Amino acid sequence: MPLIKCPACNKDVSSEAPACPSCGQPIKSSIEKGTGGAINPRDPIHFLGIVVVIIIIVAVVVYIANALN
Repeated sequence: MPLIKCPACNKDVSSEAPACPSCGQPIKSSIEKGTGGAINPRDPIHFLGIVVVIIIIVAVVVYIANALN
């Protein structure tokens, strides 16, 4: 019975647990169905992606604002 990360709170949970004891997120159904590619902002990779997208949007807005002047 290996430990896995809860998809909702990212805490260690038994892979056999029906739900996360910390947040109540169903575990077995998440493993069987997959997470469906949902974005979890607590995941460092997803967080980094969100930050990069925000930086790109700000850069484009600044570029357009400077081009209009």
